[in-house]
Amino acid sequence: MSRRPRLLALAHPLVLSALAATVLSACATGEPPPSAPPATPAAAAAATAIDPCTLLHDDEATALLHGAPTRSGPVERNRGTSCTWTTSSGNLISVQVYTGSAFYAPDMQGPDGRRLSGVGDDAFVDKGIGGAITGETVVFVDAVGPGMQAGIETALRTAVARTA
Repeated sequence: MSRRPRLLALAHPLVLSALAATVLSACATGEPPPSAPPATPAAAAAATAIDPCTLLHDDEATALLHGAPTRSGPVERNRGTSCTWTTSSGNLISVQVYTGSAFYAPDMQGPDGRRLSGVGDDAFVDKGIGGAITGETVVFVDAVGPGMQAGIETALRTAVARTA
């Protein structure tokens, strides 16, 4: 069994517990649960304007994954768009694009990460993830599999350069 299904199996009850706690807390106080502000039409249009599948090419994903991947995407979810390349052995690399600085929080998303210079307005890499912000465009690259950490920085630099 690969690490990914075990992690998902562990994460699923935690997510449900957190959601239940939020809803119960809101019911107890009589206040509605916190929600994100509605997206403006301009922000929604900008989010869909960048196709994450164009930020990393299939041949680049093949080189980073050390094998021929299958691409899925673009897929819209969580107010962003993602594209994922997965090999038959379960290695994967994913590129996600969001619009809005609220999506970029490197101290939370990569608490042990290091900053990258020369990538967007601000960028970081950490274990399994890299992220960058340029203006209001936020790009994340994450990877799963042995030896994938080295490819995250390369993929992030490539993806951010293509958003310009």
